[in-house]
Amino acid sequence: GVVGLREAGARVMMDTDAYGDKELKVSTLNRIKQNFRNALQENPALLPALVELTLRSALTFDASTRAGGPNGSLRFAALADGASGPVGLAGRAVEGVRKAMGIVGVSWADVMCFGGAVAVEVCSGPRMRVQLGREDAGEGD
Repeated sequence: GVVGLREAGARVMMDTDAYGDKELKVSTLNRIKQNFRNALQENPALLPALVELTLRSALTFDASTRAGGPNGSLRFAALADGASGPVGLAGRAVEGVRKAMGIVGVSWADVMCFGGAVAVEVCSGPRMRVQLGREDAGEGD
């Protein structure tokens, strides 16, 4: 039989005005996207690593407590001393993009999610819309 779809238990709290006017937002996003494309061209191993980091972050959401999700909390594990594997590789790439751009007002969570979307797009996947305005978690989930 056909299985009915249930409503998702996720709730997204975002500040859509976090990036100022539309022109500034578009400019910032284009620069982030180009920085990720450059990093992916230099190191193709980042492709699956960025997707994995983004998915792992999203999958930390706990519907019963309404905590976790793509909130940048994985940066603590990704940037820890000796972090290796895909999470460490992708975390260093996200931090590199943030530092290269001198990003101050853009959350780690937003840049991380945008990096995963760019990686999928670079692999001839669909262009994904990334909702912006996430606040970074103060600690790991």
